Amino acid sequence: MQDNRGGFRNNQGGQEGNPLIEFVMKNIENAINKQKDKKGDIFIQCAEKLGEILKNVSYSKIRRVYNEAKSISREKFSEETIYKLKVLKSLIAYTEGRFPELKKVNFYEVFSRAINEAEKNEDNYKRFFDFFQAVIAYHRAKGGRE
Repeated sequence: MQDNRGGFRNNQGGQEGNPLIEFVMKNIENAINKQKDKKGDIFIQCAEKLGEILKNVSYSKIRRVYNEAKSISREKFSEETIYKLKVLKSLIAYTEGRFPELKKVNFYEVFSRAINEAEKNEDNYKRFFDFFQAVIAYHRAKGGRE
């Protein structure tokens, strides 16, 4: 939700005023949408910033979500995979609920918006999985815990 300054109000317990989170929240849909970000500049910026945001979260806390996303990514874009992405949202919400540090970084909100964009067409669908993989890579590169 935007506030009157153009920033995002974080009503989910996130880090108020964190410029990394604000950037990702503002740009996540464009990062996943291949038509809006043909060269992938926003895609890479969002993935790197999200990796940085998540560096204090251990990989083990997001492994189940990532593994489920990888499993879905092996399937062709279809109504069935759109359904599976919706189910993935529930797993993301559950994971955020279990680990307060994920709530602080808007884990569900960011990935929910990304999934909404991924459901629109095959290019966005493929790009969503590339994005998740890039986030994990940047998480590691930024010193993310195992």
